[in-house]
Amino acid sequence: MLFTILYALWFTVTLMLTVVMYLPYLILKLLKKPRTAARYVALVVPAWARWVVRMTGSRVTVTGLENLPRDRAVCFIGNHQGNFDIPLVLGALRRKIGFIAKIELMKVPILPLWMKALDCIFIDRKKLHHSLRNIQKGIQAVHAGNNMLLFPEGTRSRSARMGPFKPGGVQMAIKAGVPIVPLTVNGSFRVFEEKKRIRRGDLTLFVHPVIDPKLLDAAQKEALVQKIHDQISEKLPGRSG
Repeated sequence: MLFTILYALWFTVTLMLTVVMYLPYLILKLLKKPRTAARYVALVVPAWARWVVRMTGSRVTVTGLENLPRDRAVCFIGNHQGNFDIPLVLGALRRKIGFIAKIELMKVPILPLWMKALDCIFIDRKKLHHSLRNIQKGIQAVHAGNNMLLFPEGTRSRSARMGPFKPGGVQMAIKAGVPIVPLTVNGSFRVFEEKKRIRRGDLTLFVHPVIDPKLLDAAQKEALVQKIHDQISEKLPGRSG
């Protein structure tokens, strides 16, 4: 009973904070100040994400931040353990990052407003052509200067195990020649998916060196999807494939 009350309180406070934080962004958009609005999102959303993770009591360890390019947008490609992957990544990397999300999230109150502010791309997984077309929009957004995050497994593993990649989105990024930064997430599934309730966990994020597909030959590009999968997997405990 006590946990139910605490969880309800945590959710209510988080929802209220999310709404309050959105108001300045909305005002800036109405005033037609897109650059200021984008800077506001880049500052506020990572801070909000760190707060969400911190309120679960979780401990976060980040390695490899020196690998992040400072002067260009990139396509982040990571494994997907649970719902807290995105707050972890946004909070740890401290920058505006859009991500590919299932269209069902459009039904969640408030959340889609922020996702649109982050330039997220919504896909309908039941419609392959629609999904690939929208992923292509996400890749084009990187060329336009917006960071993008892909989870090629396609769904949460809900464990430390890592599933195979659906190569479509990764291949698009490779063909488009956008810089790619692999990310290894571990422990996020313990915050919710493992017990189906919010609890603390030890979360780790490993940032791998940037990969520039423009510097690779045809054979290297052909093998790159599996190489990225293996790089991410190598940093997981009990390495899975």
